[in-house]
Amino acid sequence: MKEPVSRRRILRFGAGFGLVALATGYVGFSGIQYQQRKVRRWLIPFDGNEIADQGKSMLQTAMDDALMRGDQPVRVVGHTGTIGAPAAKREQSEARAEAVRDLLVQSGIDERRIAVAAMSDQAPLPQQQGESRRAYERRLQRVEILIGSGS
Repeated sequence: MKEPVSRRRILRFGAGFGLVALATGYVGFSGIQYQQRKVRRWLIPFDGNEIADQGKSMLQTAMDDALMRGDQPVRVVGHTGTIGAPAAKREQSEARAEAVRDLLVQSGIDERRIAVAAMSDQAPLPQQQGESRRAYERRLQRVEILIGSGS
């Protein structure tokens, strides 16, 4: 078994039918691999950034973890699929990351600990064998929350 590179926690929140994975980072193929611990559905409209109530309750895991980790940095990174105008994708990824940041702040996490980044489609996940293009595009739309050193 590989040793963890840090005690950093990485949470991925997907759009629409995308997945949410609570994971721990390991050095591996292409920088970091993720050991999946839990997978849940989390709802964000396909073309929006407003988080559904179900998504807010699932986000509670990240909020609790960030609060328990005291003053460790938190990085919220928004991603989009590859389809669409570059400016619109950047705006969408930033709006989603900011929506998650706002919920973290509302839960009591100091805003100064939180950095927001908009990656747009610049950090795609690999397409899985047999995965349809539509399913792949939906999985790309996500918000990642990185908590701890190296955020």
